[in-house]
Amino acid sequence: MAGLSSRQKTFVVNYIVSGNAAEAARESGYSLKASREAGFQLLQRPAVAAEVKRVQDKLERESVVDAKYVIRNLKATVERCMPAEGTFDSAGANKALESLGRMLGLFVDKHEIGGEVTHTHKHSVAELPPKEQHAAARDLIGRLRALGIGEDDDVSRN
Repeated sequence: MAGLSSRQKTFVVNYIVSGNAAEAARESGYSLKASREAGFQLLQRPAVAAEVKRVQDKLERESVVDAKYVIRNLKATVERCMPAEGTFDSAGANKALESLGRMLGLFVDKHEIGGEVTHTHKHSVAELPPKEQHAAARDLIGRLRALGIGEDDDVSRN
């Protein structure tokens, strides 16, 4: 944030957080009466606008979601929905398992076109009896661990 005053730097940070120029100006020390105009004027300054864009671009690059992130969080969801003790959330577990299975290519609808048309359909986890759902979940968790996605991974557990 070179070339910006401390108040402008504070404005940039507050604007990134709120997305509202008037609110960011108020949080940066401008009066309530002047904050709307000050926020507008600050965003018109090339150095401030460039810094806002630079920070937004950096945040966007650093928050890219990849397949490993999705798999980790789906796995965490399955484990939260299927505790060893406590309430079993079959709907949450089914949805997460189905998403994981599709990502890993376990649940495939296969259509072959030729002289004869055949259709293969593997059942979704939701169609299985509860005991088989639980077994399928444990099997999938085992497969994930075999892929290197295990309990030691840093998974957000909100």
